Amino acid sequence: MKVTQEKRPNSQIGLSIEVDEASTKLVYDKMVQKLMRTARIPGFRPGKAPRPIVLQYLGKDYIKAEALKEVIQRNLEQAQSQVKVPAIGEYALTDPFDALYSQFEPGKSLTFQAAVDVEPEVTLREGYESLSIKYAEVPYDPTRVDKALADHRKRKATSIPAADRPAQIGDIAVMDFSGKTVDDNAEIPGGSAMDFQIELQESQFIPGFVLGIVGMSLEETKEISVRFPDQYAQEDLQGREAVFTVTLKELKEQQLPDLDDAFAKEISEFETLDALKAELEMRYREEAEAEAQGNRDIAIVDAILEGTTLELPATLVDREVEFLANQTFQDFQRRGIDTNILFSEENIPKIRAQFQEEAAKRLKRTLALAEVARREKLTVEQAALDVRVEELLSASPDLDRRAVIEFVQNELLTQKILDWLAEHSTIELITESSPIPSTDANEVNDESSSDK
Repeated sequence: MKVTQEKRPNSQIGLSIEVDEASTKLVYDKMVQKLMRTARIPGFRPGKAPRPIVLQYLGKDYIKAEALKEVIQRNLEQAQSQVKVPAIGEYALTDPFDALYSQFEPGKSLTFQAAVDVEPEVTLREGYESLSIKYAEVPYDPTRVDKALADHRKRKATSIPAADRPAQIGDIAVMDFSGKTVDDNAEIPGGSAMDFQIELQESQFIPGFVLGIVGMSLEETKEISVRFPDQYAQEDLQGREAVFTVTLKELKEQQLPDLDDAFAKEISEFETLDALKAELEMRYREEAEAEAQGNRDIAIVDAILEGTTLELPATLVDREVEFLANQTFQDFQRRGIDTNILFSEENIPKIRAQFQEEAAKRLKRTLALAEVARREKLTVEQAALDVRVEELLSASPDLDRRAVIEFVQNELLTQKILDWLAEHSTIELITESSPIPSTDANEVNDESSSDK
């Protein structure tokens, strides 16, 4: 047997395997002997039928096809051990079997080709170790604490009658209403209701409707003129004038609880309002920092991928698509969505096709960052790995330890790579007051990279 190998597109290695005359004859003869021992031929005990009878009964075409399969299988296995290609999938014939069948003759040499996917070669962009990137800063918003506390107070609010004054913003109103379009005086489908309850906020209902209720008294009936938005959900109402006849039947005002230590203790584990505010401020600052770092990491990855070349093998893409599809399936199950319909046999090919682009993007990111780690000899410290693994297992003891270790290893190494790239990059923060750049925020400054 003679084996030659070559690089093929899409990160494949191809093997050309030439089987000599003696081997093809030997395999064919052994196949005939095997079939003579195992074939059940009427009138003969197993293994006792003469060779001509066996050939006639089974047919020469069948025996030839079985012998060819054996030639391919046996020599492909030998070729694999001879060349030791770092395969990541299964070898596949690149010659049509029918074409090989027509060429195959026992006692004559046969050449066939097979190919297998291998890990792709990653060529990182030049200057990856000195990037110039821009990303959006995410400043801490101090008003978030007050907004969060206001939301909590609203959820704990009680409603009391407000019978001695007109309606005002923030009230809860109960009313009857019906609406008609102005141009044809036609009733609006779904535009009427009895005992309808609404919180009087300007964002509610059609623009102008709530403001028309403000100032009304109990049992008062009023016509309120409005105009439907140009982008209204019902296309036949877009931009049209309408009049709603409204009768105010009940009015309640929301009584908010006092914002004090007792309230903080009721809605949290903290004893004082100041302690709760401090916790909320720390949380929102961490969220802002995490979001800003996410922007930084996206900019770094985009910069790395710009100019990095690699060919993705189908095996890796298929595995990633399978992973994404399984993630989606499990997510739908957790949310109580019926997966039988969505993941039906008919829909699965469509779902896989939808994940192709995302799978390719994730793989390119992973492989490019892994190449940075290889070149710069970046690794995860065992102590940090152990601490993070124990944190996750303490929170969820039922998790598989090996899966957790693999997850944490990837998580920590990815972050270490991104931090290393950030440390070696020129970074420009884009703030709200910064002028809008003329180029994309993730653009890499090639001149700066080449000068370093």
